[in-house]
Amino acid sequence: MLKILIAADSAFKRQAISGIISSYENFVVVNISRNGVEAMKMIEKYNPDILILDLPIIILEVLTGFKRLMKYSPTPTIFVLDEDLKLSKTIESRIRNIGFKEFDYVVKEKGIIIKEAYSKIENNLVLKVKNLSTLKTENIRKKKAVLNNEIKTQPREKKKKNEVNLSQAPIPISKLQTNAIVMGASVGGPKTLTSILKDIPQYFPSPIFVVQHMNHFFMRQFAVTLRNACVLNVKIPENGEEIIPGNIYLSPGEKHMEIIVKNDKPCIRTFEGEPVNYCRPSVDVLFFSAARVYKENVLGILLTGMGKDGVAGLDAIKSVGGKTIAESQETSVLYGMPKIAAETHAAESIVPNYEVKDWMIKFAKNLKNEGS
Repeated sequence: MLKILIAADSAFKRQAISGIISSYENFVVVNISRNGVEAMKMIEKYNPDILILDLPIIILEVLTGFKRLMKYSPTPTIFVLDEDLKLSKTIESRIRNIGFKEFDYVVKEKGIIIKEAYSKIENNLVLKVKNLSTLKTENIRKKKAVLNNEIKTQPREKKKKNEVNLSQAPIPISKLQTNAIVMGASVGGPKTLTSILKDIPQYFPSPIFVVQHMNHFFMRQFAVTLRNACVLNVKIPENGEEIIPGNIYLSPGEKHMEIIVKNDKPCIRTFEGEPVNYCRPSVDVLFFSAARVYKENVLGILLTGMGKDGVAGLDAIKSVGGKTIAESQETSVLYGMPKIAAETHAAESIVPNYEVKDWMIKFAKNLKNEGS
């Protein structure tokens, strides 16, 4: 069960958010606070897994106690923001200055009935709660990894069923039919991906692989939306299935997706491994595997989102001669992942999302008469 603490400055907000959270069987609301001071006391008392704050940022900024509290008891936090505040370019730095390190946010639409505004953010809010829920245990996993490292001195002949492999060692394959395109996105991804992929033309020669940070329920809904918008075949792949050129493959929710070689043919592997960069599915898992199999014949695209997932994988693609691009700040809903890719030069080109389809169409290529 995920322990969730809610803080909001009106009775209606508290009721709306707690109603959403309480309707999910794996969530439990440990308490509800009316302001930031009360919230700080409750964090120390209940040690929640997730904190949801629907409080004015300007009020939180004067509560210096949050910096001390988040230093010694860091709590993944979701902010519920008004639409006009979200548009501020400084909102992420303002939140970090308050003391929050691991956070995300949802945005309430203005100009509509308040009740409807909260109803519209439900799916996004629940998704972000689940995405942030792994952060609390990450340090524990790291400590276990250190302790287990001593017994991992001998190389294993077989990879464990759920082991995540971020190696850059190339995987031999005699010939590839096409090159490949891999895409990764988080916050704001569904809308951005739909706007890009709907314009990819029929008879597109290359397979397209997409990792979107999302659970299985919402991924199924997203797959339906994408199928209705695209002329290409969109599917959530089965573990072990052979890759067909011109298909769009969506990572299963809560499972990693990677490209492997089976019987000298590129195939897809899906599995429930440990989160990477706090994410499952992880963009890095897909990107590293694409670099190993397709080598220079891969285009990596990192879109809007929070954190750094996909940056190392993008750099791996670049290191084997593949092409890499990241979405520009101009069109990013949240300029986190693509920003780091730009700053570290993992992305060779920075482009607005409305130009991404042109890069994909130009890159897609049939390799039937070429070696891999």
